[in-house]
Amino acid sequence: MEDSSRNGPRGASNINANGGTFNQVGGDQYNNYNNQYNNHNNQYNSYNNAMNDEMMADAYLAKLPCAVRAGYSSGNHKPCLQGTRERVLWDIETWEADNMNESVYWLKGVAGCGKSTIAQTFAERSAAKGNLGASFFCSRDYPDRRSLHLIFLTLARDLAYWSADFKTALVPIIRASPNVQDDSLPVQLEKLLVRPFKQTGLSATIVIDALDECEDKEPVSEFLSALALHMDNMPSVRFFITGRPEDRIRSGFKLPSLRTKELPLHDVDSATVDSDIKSFVAYRLDEIATRRRQSISGQWPSDRDLVIILKKTSGLFIIASVILRFIDSPFASPQKRLKLIVDPPESTMYEGRSGVDVVYHQILSASFEHADLDDAHFFDQLHLVVGSIVLALKPLPRASLAEILEMTPADIWVILTHLHSVLIVPESETEPIRILHKSFADFITDKERCPDARHFIDSPSHHSVLGIHCLKLMNMRLMKNICNLPRCAMNNDVEDLPARRDLYIAAPLSYACSSWAKHLQLSSQVSGDTSSVLMLVNNFFTRHLLSWLEVLSIEELLHTAIYSLHDVRSWITENPNQDLSDLIDDCERFVLLSFDGVTQSAMHIYHSALSWAPTSSPTRQLYECELMTEIKLVNAVSPTWDACIRIVPVAVGKRVKAVVFSPSGALIAARGECCVQVFDAMTGVNRATFDEHEVICSVAFSPDNGFLVSGVWGGTINVWHVQTGTLFRTFKWDMESSAYSVAFSSCGTMVASGDSNGTVRIWDMLSGGCVCVFQGHSQIVTDVCWLATWNQVVSASNDHTVRIWDVQKQTYSKVLAQYDDPVDTLAFSRGLLLMATNSIVDIYDSQSGDIIHVITGSNNITHSRFSIDGGKVLLASQNSGDIWDITTKTLMRGRSIQYNGSQATFSPDGTRVASIYGKFLKIWKTDAGYNHHEASTHVRDTIDDIYISPDRRLVTLKSKKGADILDATTGQSLFTYPIADFLSIAISLDLAFVAFLLPRSTVQTWNTHTHCYKSIDVQYVSHIALSRDGSRLVSLSSYHHNIKLWDLASKICLAHLRFPMPLPTNAQISFGINGTSVSLLKNSGTESWCISSRDSTKNSGRTRRRRDRTELPMVFVPTTEERSNQDASAPCRSYRCDTDGEWILDRDGRRVLWIPPDQRPRIFWCFERAKKVLVHTESKKVYYVNF
Repeated sequence: MEDSSRNGPRGASNINANGGTFNQVGGDQYNNYNNQYNNHNNQYNSYNNAMNDEMMADAYLAKLPCAVRAGYSSGNHKPCLQGTRERVLWDIETWEADNMNESVYWLKGVAGCGKSTIAQTFAERSAAKGNLGASFFCSRDYPDRRSLHLIFLTLARDLAYWSADFKTALVPIIRASPNVQDDSLPVQLEKLLVRPFKQTGLSATIVIDALDECEDKEPVSEFLSALALHMDNMPSVRFFITGRPEDRIRSGFKLPSLRTKELPLHDVDSATVDSDIKSFVAYRLDEIATRRRQSISGQWPSDRDLVIILKKTSGLFIIASVILRFIDSPFASPQKRLKLIVDPPESTMYEGRSGVDVVYHQILSASFEHADLDDAHFFDQLHLVVGSIVLALKPLPRASLAEILEMTPADIWVILTHLHSVLIVPESETEPIRILHKSFADFITDKERCPDARHFIDSPSHHSVLGIHCLKLMNMRLMKNICNLPRCAMNNDVEDLPARRDLYIAAPLSYACSSWAKHLQLSSQVSGDTSSVLMLVNNFFTRHLLSWLEVLSIEELLHTAIYSLHDVRSWITENPNQDLSDLIDDCERFVLLSFDGVTQSAMHIYHSALSWAPTSSPTRQLYECELMTEIKLVNAVSPTWDACIRIVPVAVGKRVKAVVFSPSGALIAARGECCVQVFDAMTGVNRATFDEHEVICSVAFSPDNGFLVSGVWGGTINVWHVQTGTLFRTFKWDMESSAYSVAFSSCGTMVASGDSNGTVRIWDMLSGGCVCVFQGHSQIVTDVCWLATWNQVVSASNDHTVRIWDVQKQTYSKVLAQYDDPVDTLAFSRGLLLMATNSIVDIYDSQSGDIIHVITGSNNITHSRFSIDGGKVLLASQNSGDIWDITTKTLMRGRSIQYNGSQATFSPDGTRVASIYGKFLKIWKTDAGYNHHEASTHVRDTIDDIYISPDRRLVTLKSKKGADILDATTGQSLFTYPIADFLSIAISLDLAFVAFLLPRSTVQTWNTHTHCYKSIDVQYVSHIALSRDGSRLVSLSSYHHNIKLWDLASKICLAHLRFPMPLPTNAQISFGINGTSVSLLKNSGTESWCISSRDSTKNSGRTRRRRDRTELPMVFVPTTEERSNQDASAPCRSYRCDTDGEWILDRDGRRVLWIPPDQRPRIFWCFERAKKVLVHTESKKVYYVNF
């Protein structure tokens, strides 16, 4: 029977249960509902995923370090008044709508001509059309808005919020480059702008205002060069840039790939400009009248008023703006202020100056018209405050300025109340006070322009005042461990260091520490009694020097210390004080010695820097009581300074091949195999690294230090931006040759190269093309140099000749000299041309060609260098360099520089020599008063090597006087043997016997009690070991890849084991503790054998290795144990060294001692029980660190 419940339609049934109805949905209807639910769920998930992706994208964008309030919409600038500047704006908008023949629009003009206002107006109009992608308004008053390295980052972020497509393209790039802010400008541009624009195909206008206000330490020309490098890759992007027509900017806009359209605002029709200014002034005055009608009556302004104001502005909008701010002052009626402006001055002394001088004079006079002219105190305070604002090295908040000047913020507010028309004075005490326009600072510090003594600020005198106030603040506030840091703390490990810095140091002390010396240096022209200032300076150096360095380390400004010491030394020169001058010199040596360590840790001024200073150093003697460590260095510290003032680790590969100073002497380049590093010559800080893919043959700086040219293997010359670290230009040719020498012309527009095939080429920096090719040498051109003019090049060659070429006529001139040997070096200085072979140095007059001086060496001169004054010559051999006086043709006494065979070079001023020693760059002083030889060894003898026994019980020091065997735990000397020339050493477990492996395959075994020895002949042995009782010796031969067991009494070989493969040269052999086993220690692990008699081996049925033809009484039987050698070679001790050899760490991983570069260990050994560390350096010196 069929169920009745199934008779209804398929897929649904109604069931009534206790008054309730259940509708059962089934089949297709259920599936439809389920599908709808799944669709809604998928839509929700898609929406949720999209939201998550958007949040993640915004999170990545938020991580980009960007400038704050740098865009046009931030309200920093007002737009042009409606109807003004229309001609200029029409020209700009026409350019924007054009077909991209010109990618860059440069609006240039003098200060105050309205560039920023025009940029603001254009940005607003472009945004209204949907064209503006991003904008960046630079400002010297804000650190983030004057940093070139934040421009591309900020533009990229704003472009991402402007376009969703741009954001989609940009975010993966940011994710893949989390440290993009550390990249050079060209790399930033390529990643953040070029790639997204190429991927999306978007068109955009980008506005950059006041580019000239970016920091000088990052040349603006480098920014423009980055644009030029990638402009062709952004064909639909337009850059509108404004700035003053300064030299450092003009050169960048000349790059042809920028395709720049220029509009000089000062070339705009003066009638048009005057009309715009008149309209602007009339509008603003009308606005003031409307707002303050109760205080204004009659016609205001009159036509006469407008004419006079227009005349005073001299075509500059900034003057009009200053006048209007002055008239709108709340401290006087607008009519009275306007009358002061338009009424003629009492005399005509200002009429010869620009209109702004008249305006500033009238504003200052009116602002203090009610002040008592005889109130000297008021005007002194006015001078102090206004002068400090104008001359401060960076804008200071009112609270900071008050603390530095020993005033209250309220006092400063009262003084500045009447100067709001020329100064921007925020109500907040923590916001910086700023000058409305630089023209005010120029006016008030120029006595001819501002002759009123009540207002004139004498710059040198006021810099002196600021320097004194900074010194007073430092002498009062500086203290040891000012931020209360833990012992031995590394700066980066202190998580709350920024908060501690703000709390304990704060802005006033930070400014004083970084600026005091520069203020003193700028006051050098001040005459009069400086004894009180000298007393403050002396007090600072004798009491607060270390605390000052501590602050600079925490502020990441330690390099400022070196520049500050140079500045104060310059000031001391004008105010002679020999004792103080000597102390400053010593302080500089002290800072440079431990610069790298103190940069990383402020606390290691007290833990490390003092410990390494020479014992006779005045700085050490003054502050030795400040040591915060029990560590004692034994035989490590020199009693006096030597001539080497800075040692810098160089990372350019296995070997540094050459070193060269920049023309200004500010930079040093160290050339390796395929890499060049550029260092700051004063601080040793790495400024740039250039990695080449081929071997580098030569390097040279441009005259302005901005570029570095490198001759590379395979017919390539690369020109690098020093500041950005990026490639600017590449010169290539088809020949299979290399540029063995390169040199910039004196004007920096051309590069000369000498090839391996004897060709000299001249290259144009701007076009990148080859200007001319000179052929005449038959062998490698070893060196090239330019004479004083840009049109003559001299080349030296292995063909023994020196030739001169005329670049202008593109002809060969003559053979200047012919030698018996290849000519290695050329140098030009002040009309003198140096030419050197390996045995002789000639100095020619470049005009007449006559020989002036000849210096004969000893057939080992590798290269020569001139000092810029032409008075000294550095003649370098394989291991040292000697400084010669050209006039007397004699070696200057005590002037020898040691290094390891790479080139050495003079600084341009002849006061320093840079050389390479191993992997270190050394900078030496050439002046008198220092020993220029390597510091004498501080131990009994130079230690040639150190041997550590395989069981790590004994340490042997090998020197020319013999072997000194130490207990590896206590460091106590156990035995001394007069054997200097040994290859390996072995000591029995009971210390009764010592065996030395000597050259010529001889082993001497000494009885430590009787001091008698026996000799045994072995063959090609590399390592030996003694049994516990000293009766047997095991030898290892890497050459024959075998080990042998010897009976020392009979001198018979007892066992022999040969390996099928050669053994590592650093393999070691050792006996087991019971003397019945032998172990072979290799990098891959340890292999062991039992020593058994042959009979027992036969009886046991064990297999054995292949034996010699003559059966030996004993055999090596392999054991099953084979363990890793890692634990045996990695000591676990109380103190260890980090992988770079820079720091000694304790058991807890705390860095307890920084090690200078030339003191870093080749071998590091910790004597546990004695709490002492032995360090063996690359220069074969040994010293101890006692804890």
